[in-house]
Amino acid sequence: MKPVGLYMINDSDATYLTLADRVKLFAETGFDYICFSASQALETDALQLAEKNGLPVDNVHLSGAGTNDLWHEGLAGDSIVERYCSEIAAISQRGIHLGVAHVTWGKESVPCNALGLQRIARIIDCAEKNGFVIGFENSVSPDLHLRAVLDAFRSPAAGFTFDTGHWHCFAPESTFPFEYAERLVITHIQDNDGSEDQHRVPFDGTVNYASLVPILCHASRLTFEPARRAKNPELYGMMSYEKHLSYIHDAALRIAELIT
Repeated sequence: MKPVGLYMINDSDATYLTLADRVKLFAETGFDYICFSASQALETDALQLAEKNGLPVDNVHLSGAGTNDLWHEGLAGDSIVERYCSEIAAISQRGIHLGVAHVTWGKESVPCNALGLQRIARIIDCAEKNGFVIGFENSVSPDLHLRAVLDAFRSPAAGFTFDTGHWHCFAPESTFPFEYAERLVITHIQDNDGSEDQHRVPFDGTVNYASLVPILCHASRLTFEPARRAKNPELYGMMSYEKHLSYIHDAALRIAELIT
């Protein structure tokens, strides 16, 4: 069965738990690895807690603010390149060599142009020099920009992150993820009802995971990204954080069994 991992969860109960408590619960629940944001990965305490609890840090979500500036004229876009490269270098020095990045975010109209590709080339070059692999993620906008990036750069440092929830609520008719499945390096498995990016626990929304087997079968491990309590009416508001983690783990195993 494929290993299953998890990002930190934005849950009201978590505000009453220390980071140490949360990481310990991840390990006790049975997850095989943990993932952090860039800011968490750059904190020594977080990495030490993961190691103490026997949870390898598999990948990091690089900072996404201002990503659209990559495609616009001006110094802001260059500063985004510098931020990505700085994070990649620092995170690599901590022994983590896999991360997620967006190429666009939000519903703003963003040009797809040579300038943006030139900037992303600089980011990929930085990844190559640091032995780092970037999984560029499908996001809010149609797949125009991501397709352009993956077609332009065949480097081993440039892979694909597939987010099931983004696909379901933003571009459910797109065949893009199926076309690029062989370049899959990271999964973000989460659910929603198709109306917005809700980051529900899998099977609490309407994502048809069976239809995604042709993509997910390319994953070497399954990374889950639920951010809120389960929305199942029978469970909503009734679970402790510990039970919530167990519920996510059960969903993770169901999907792992589905694609094994």
